[in-house]
Order: sequence, then C-alpha cells, then structure tokens
Amino acid sequence: MLILSDFSNMAWLNGYEGWCFFVHQCVVVPPEGAPIWYGRSQDANGTLRTAYVDAGNTIGYPDVYVQSTKRHPMDLRSTTLLDKGWGARAIGVEMNNYWYSAMAHGTLFAGMP
Repeated sequence: MLILSDFSNMAWLNGYEGWCFFVHQCVVVPPEGAPIWYGRSQDANGTLRTAYVDAGNTIGYPDVYVQSTKRHPMDLRSTTLLDKGWGARAIGVEMNNYWYSAMAHGTLFAGMP
C-alpha cells in the first residue's frame, strides 16, 4: 500500500489539485481497488468534482482535527486502514515531503499493529 501526500503526486494519480498548506491530505493506493482520497471534510466536495475518485473512496475528517494540539488527522487514517483489514500490510510513505510531517508519520504508525 502507498500513502501519497505530495500535491503533485496526488494530482498525477487522481487529478485532485486542491492545494491546502495547513491541513493534512493524502491519497491512499490500496493493495487492491481504486485510490482513496483522505482530507478535511469541507474539501471532499472539491475532490468529488475535480478528481477521479468515487464518493465511496472520498474520506473526510472533521474540523476538530485542524490545527489541534490534542488530535491529529492520522489518528483517523490509521483507524480507517485497520477497519479495512490493511493494518498488517506494508505501507510506503513519502518521507521527503513538506506535507507528510514527522508528527503525521508517528501518529499514523502509533495506531497500527
């Protein structure tokens, strides 16, 4: 599985070009099936209108995760991966990227087995 957070890579993969520099967004390329867009709920409608992503593969998180010191959007991302049965899969991430922070990485993998 691959998790992409770089905007150019997300746009190349599914056409989404909603640059947002203060909230986490990513595209998950699952082991099988179509890519999944993950980001702030209010940005999900733009994804449905501009990207090659079905509504069922568009997952938004609520604004309580935006700029919070108590929670991180990757908390929900790891829960979603576990719910889909992908928790034991190898996961590739873009480590040399402005938008995939050390906090995002630590939070994602803290919630995984």
